[in-house]
Amino acid sequence: KCSWLTENDEQLYDRKTTYCPYVELHCPISCDYVCTTKAPIQTPTSRPSSMPSTSPTKLPTISPTKGPTKFPSKAPTNAPTGPCADSSTYEWTNDLGNTVDCAWLTKNSKQSRQRIERWCEEANVSFACPITCETCTISCVDDATYKISLMNKKKDVFCSWISSNGVKEAQRRNMYCDKEGDRCPKSCGFCPDFDSIVGCSNDAYSEDDPNYQFTLFHDNKTLVKCSWLTENDEQLYDRKTTYCPYVELHCPISCDYVCTTKAPIQTPTSRPSSMPSTSPTKLPTISPTKGPTKFPSKAPTNAPTGPCADSSTYEWTNDLGNTVDCAWLTKNSKQSRQRIERWCEEANVSFACPITCETCTISCVDDATYKISLMNKKKDVFCSWISSNGVKEAQRRNMYCDKEGDRCPKSCGFCP
Repeated sequence: KCSWLTENDEQLYDRKTTYCPYVELHCPISCDYVCTTKAPIQTPTSRPSSMPSTSPTKLPTISPTKGPTKFPSKAPTNAPTGPCADSSTYEWTNDLGNTVDCAWLTKNSKQSRQRIERWCEEANVSFACPITCETCTISCVDDATYKISLMNKKKDVFCSWISSNGVKEAQRRNMYCDKEGDRCPKSCGFCPDFDSIVGCSNDAYSEDDPNYQFTLFHDNKTLVKCSWLTENDEQLYDRKTTYCPYVELHCPISCDYVCTTKAPIQTPTSRPSSMPSTSPTKLPTISPTKGPTKFPSKAPTNAPTGPCADSSTYEWTNDLGNTVDCAWLTKNSKQSRQRIERWCEEANVSFACPITCETCTISCVDDATYKISLMNKKKDVFCSWISSNGVKEAQRRNMYCDKEGDRCPKSCGFCP
């Protein structure tokens, strides 16, 4: 509940900075929220699901595959919160004592495989070089619930303690980050420099970075450049609203970015990794397990961007014609399993009730590359078309969202 955010003084900062951007509208007191917009924020539209489902309407995988993974995991893998890119500033010391960066891993084609196998198992390199190390499924954030046992002291502290004292930060990183870096990558300075800037002069943002590349949410293998954001007029709005919050500092022209902060944001601290690794230092799973999944997938699963919670406002019509909500699914213990099996395969319910449906691994965002084939028209449109006309929105949702809802959940009004 909201009270959890403030019930522990030591963890107060970590919890608020991690969760309040996502839950502040529900927890305004705990998050010190101040409303700044005069327009009401719309709740998810209640849409009856009485229309018969057309095959296939199954959802992407809703739970991790139980097969073996390459690396053991100390903690569940965090979901990424943005596009994936190697850091352009992070450096470490290799076994020969040379200062190297992510590009060094693949600079020599004959040695690249050996270098990747040697260094991508180190937490600092894995988090800093996610493209090269194929760790885009792991988000570079501290585990807000994890505690470090201090050496020679009967005391446990949270990750933020490592970087809470500027004078002792380097010493603490050297002492603890080789062992705890996979749980505290942000405090250990391992994260890529998506937000790194020097000062705040708009002259520094007069052109897109021609060398910068990032991956798409639904495809962590395809790399695109800033120009991709604006190369398709019909898709312009979808691409900008989806990706610019993450890449605008690298693509200021394509994203119409205007610098508004006066304080420089520090880049990740360069920390040598010359200390011997203590076992285990392996990372969480870096690629999907190839075993069978419960549901077939029309598209790769998007990663969630915030904490998971069932919608408190979304409603639909069940098979008896009654208006029900997420709580109804488990309200009757004798019928809960049957209700979940019946309704959690429907896209609208799965996205609106991710806790009950165990679909927290699926982000409720439209597929920015997917096109809908309009009925009786030789024309394809993007998901945003569904909700682009307020007068026709309800009609379009009734016509298309039963079939296209798993690819267009936001425009279909399914999101919590």
